[in-house]
Amino acid sequence: MDIFSYGNSDFNRDAHTDHPNKKNDSFLNMDRQKMMIENYFEQISAIPRLKTDRIIAFLKDWADSNGFKYGTNSFTYTVKDTLTNQKREETGENIWIDVPATQGYENYPNVILQGHLDMVCKKDDKNGKDHNFETDPIDIIANDNFITANGTTLGADNGIGIAIMMAIATGTEPHGPLRLLMTGNEEKGCEGAESLDPSVLNSDYLINLDYEDIEQICYSSAGNTMISINKINKFLPEYLSYNDIIGTLNITGLPGGHSGLKIHEKRLPANVVFSTFLQELIKEGMKPKLSLIKSGNEANAISDIATVVFSIQKKDEENVKNILSNLQPKYYEEYGSENLKDKDNNPFDCKLSFKEYKDPDMTFLREEDSASIINFLNELPQGVLNMLEGNNSLVETSSNTGQISLDNLSLEFGICSRSCNDEKLKKLRNDICDLANNYFGSHELNIKSTFSPSWNEDPNSSLINLIKEGYDLNTDIEEVKKVAVHAGLECSIFALKKLGIHLVSMGPTIDWAHTTKETLHTDTLTPCMDVVNYCLKNINVIDNIAEI
Repeated sequence: MDIFSYGNSDFNRDAHTDHPNKKNDSFLNMDRQKMMIENYFEQISAIPRLKTDRIIAFLKDWADSNGFKYGTNSFTYTVKDTLTNQKREETGENIWIDVPATQGYENYPNVILQGHLDMVCKKDDKNGKDHNFETDPIDIIANDNFITANGTTLGADNGIGIAIMMAIATGTEPHGPLRLLMTGNEEKGCEGAESLDPSVLNSDYLINLDYEDIEQICYSSAGNTMISINKINKFLPEYLSYNDIIGTLNITGLPGGHSGLKIHEKRLPANVVFSTFLQELIKEGMKPKLSLIKSGNEANAISDIATVVFSIQKKDEENVKNILSNLQPKYYEEYGSENLKDKDNNPFDCKLSFKEYKDPDMTFLREEDSASIINFLNELPQGVLNMLEGNNSLVETSSNTGQISLDNLSLEFGICSRSCNDEKLKKLRNDICDLANNYFGSHELNIKSTFSPSWNEDPNSSLINLIKEGYDLNTDIEEVKKVAVHAGLECSIFALKKLGIHLVSMGPTIDWAHTTKETLHTDTLTPCMDVVNYCLKNINVIDNIAEI
């Protein structure tokens, strides 16, 4: 076994302990498997993954060092420069690495293990975290059976899936021929998976390792559409009079989270707070003029902090303060106090401050343009829109405005909508685009959207039942559930590219994905790897697996 060395680490090996849910295996083997996965995850975390070039180079070197052949393809996607606020085209890559069969297993069916290379790049802006995702490694923190990051997202979604694949490929458990398929830009719009030639899917069986609960086997995922709305031309500026004052609203203490997996928990988004507040000002006859909105970083994450700068007349200052004061109890009543705390258990807070208008170069939008933005935000669908008919525990359709930026008279929205009904999702996408065009004019907007369909596998397919058998025979988890999930998985794209392919999604437990509280449960790594190894060892008799 050749573990390729990349970067340095201060991982605390002494803190790692045995997994209580594993049976039929020795402590030594369990610890070795867990350490292999963690070692690979350390190496992956040392590589900035805002782009794919460095992680692809690392994986090519790793494949070469182990004698594995690989292939790649490139694709283009759009990114926004955080310094210039301008958009540009970038090139990303996918890589697939072919792992030969163990001796005696050459005639087993090919199996694809799949995960994605990118991560949600989010840092703790509230506490001023200084981190450059283009150049800086993730500063990982290992405590007992958990791994987190210091002030940023961890990237276990989906770096740990890649690490498990690498550990399986260089481990000692037997398997047939494997293809390790690693795609780029899953979090933004699945351009990597979309760009794949169907011939890359050289198997009838694909195990996706991008799931985040060890006690669940996923057989169905929602479709999603990512909508980017940009105003082509800047707004016309309006300068204030000295009868105006400048208000700054800072919103903190909200949980945020994954806009699919956590949308049903009624987590209050920061954009809902300031948009309802600003609309109340309009209802009271005030005419706020907007200067700045900074809310959220990713369309597919519930916004947890926001800053809004606006103007009002001096005479309205006390009335504005009273409006905000009266709104806050309503948020607690509607959303509940448990959903109004951030990842560090800090309570929801809105700080409103005012200052005199003294900077003649500070620009504001006209009253009518400000009103258009405020009304548009309040009409945008947000949160759970429908529960699945006949299953009140599963969200059918939702929408999340995760990113809003008004700066220097330029406006941008990032929206992620999801549904397990593809036709409803397409209609929702069209409705959102029509709403934007009605408020701002189609000739004034650049609207781009991606669309990934829903995925539905037979929950009693031979592959899923083999995975279930692997759980029953190799872990002490009492009840493993087969589930549909209100989140997007690349399985939906692969199912369209190769009709008849059998897919399943599984993985170790990750809490708080897409937030700076992202936490990997390392005691779930060994059982996850054991179940996959069991499946690979028994894939030759898959058609004989009884319905479970």
